[in-house]
Amino acid sequence: MSFKNCHLIALAMALSGLVNCSEAFAAEFYDRATVVSSEPLISGNGDAPCADTNPGSATRDGSALTAMLAWDLTSCETDRPVIDGYRVFYEYDNQVFSTLVGEKPGLTIPIKINIH
Repeated sequence: MSFKNCHLIALAMALSGLVNCSEAFAAEFYDRATVVSSEPLISGNGDAPCADTNPGSATRDGSALTAMLAWDLTSCETDRPVIDGYRVFYEYDNQVFSTLVGEKPGLTIPIKINIH
């Protein structure tokens, strides 16, 4: 039986009340949409400068270099901005939608279309 004949039979059954029309024509497929714009979702406090408290030369073992390296490695870890994902605005069927994605999008993004 051809695809066209299946739709005609489903349409006839829906019109006769034997089948719910929304169930007869439900479908799902994938397509690509054009990206209109995207913006990074940033966590952390990117505006706050790193702590500028210099550990100086007084340390337990007397090593100023060790104290400087330890200060440098730990003082800014939570202050650096981290990109958690992107809010993407895309156009499909002459409408603009938005979604959240984990990676920076290209010119298009994959989308799932549900037809009911």
